[in-house]
Amino acid sequence: SHAPFSESDRKRRRGASGVSRQNAELVLAVQKALEATVLITNYPQTQIDVFLTVLQDDGARLPGCINAASLAIIDAGIAMSDLLVSCSVGLVKGAPIVDLNYRE
Repeated sequence: SHAPFSESDRKRRRGASGVSRQNAELVLAVQKALEATVLITNYPQTQIDVFLTVLQDDGARLPGCINAASLAIIDAGIAMSDLLVSCSVGLVKGAPIVDLNYRE
């Protein structure tokens, strides 16, 4: 979920479920990333829930959520095949930049 003050764009369209399209895409991306690394065979018939709240969104929301979810899984002692980390990368005037924000 997003805290109301987390981003400058306060006008978000919501679908029938009350979830914005961007949030639905974010949830799906984080879910796929975690499913690829969590050893779910060790936890048959178990549901693992991760709750994320975005307090500040300056452009690196997806990598921040993936990193926070991965740390939460690790802190909970859930077995993973590998550590999961994420960052945003782009080119600004031909130079590679790591951890992009909205301005870049």
